[in-house]
Amino acid sequence: MFAVPNRTLDLFTKLVNDKLRRMGQSALGMAAAAALLLGPPADAEQLLTFPVAQKPELFQVQKTLVEAWTLLSEAYVDPSYNHVDWQQELSKALNTVAASESPKEASNEIASMVGKLGDPFTRWVPPE
Repeated sequence: MFAVPNRTLDLFTKLVNDKLRRMGQSALGMAAAAALLLGPPADAEQLLTFPVAQKPELFQVQKTLVEAWTLLSEAYVDPSYNHVDWQQELSKALNTVAASESPKEASNEIASMVGKLGDPFTRWVPPE
């Protein structure tokens, strides 16, 4: 057995305590980040319900409609969407598409929804 000077022991204790404090702060930071990442979306304002189209080709149009709506929601310059209730337009359009007789008729609903923005530079170009 050997003797350790008090000064060395004090320095060692300080280093260990500092390391434990930093580890605690890191763990707290990781826990906060996990809570933000795994929690509910911060901007989820309401639950949207709509009938799902029974025909696969109409369901595909519904998916495309949601993709177009999402792109415009994220990138449209005017935050008021030219005074259009953008969430309400999505709901109406999804219901109309579900009740459509054909994919062509359903696709026209995407153009109609985008057209309600009244922006000549924002339009739907169908994939044909």
